[in-house]
Amino acid sequence: MDMAPLYNKFDFSLSYANPTNVALAENVVPTYLCPSYAGETVHSEHGYRGWNSSTRKAITNYLGVAGYATTGAQVGIRNNTSLPAGQRGIFWPNSNTRMRDITDGTTNTFIYGEYRPSIMSDVGWGSGGTCYDNRCSPWVRGITLEGSGAVKVMRYGPNQVFPKTAYTNDWTVVPFSSQHVGGVHMLNTDGSVVFVSENIDINVWRYRGSVSDGQVLGE
Repeated sequence: MDMAPLYNKFDFSLSYANPTNVALAENVVPTYLCPSYAGETVHSEHGYRGWNSSTRKAITNYLGVAGYATTGAQVGIRNNTSLPAGQRGIFWPNSNTRMRDITDGTTNTFIYGEYRPSIMSDVGWGSGGTCYDNRCSPWVRGITLEGSGAVKVMRYGPNQVFPKTAYTNDWTVVPFSSQHVGGVHMLNTDGSVVFVSENIDINVWRYRGSVSDGQVLGE
């Protein structure tokens, strides 16, 4: 994967919303797409919650793991603080996770997972932002749709379907998802990929999202 030419064109002194950077974010990066994904690869920002925009962005099917939550009230990540120590993943806000911090073992800890964008839920690969319990509030409106973000908190199981919620403080967590029958692919921190059944025990699923909860799990 050699994306240096594209990377070098970004002006990091400007916001993502600057026309120079927005134009670059429309470039589709094949590596960021699941081969089975059959949807649109470049989406416009829909008029969601009054945010009308013609900005377009190329999507990604792979999102980072921020950790896991067990209740809707457990939303420290939403407030730009951290989750409880035992529930943090690799990418909690302002994290600097090192290999030494992954005491559960790199084979037992997810770092990335599949996500299937839809008309009302997508994420641009070029988007940044402050990540919340289930979504991001990006500084550039890179993600304005229901339940999307650069990372996800593992509260619900893979491919679980649940109603969209209003824009309130009681946000839910949109789960990892895919177009594969029966589950999703997840990337372990050691670089191995596993297919996880959508029928996995919810606690086992959540534990795999933490780096140091002490719940060392096998296959």
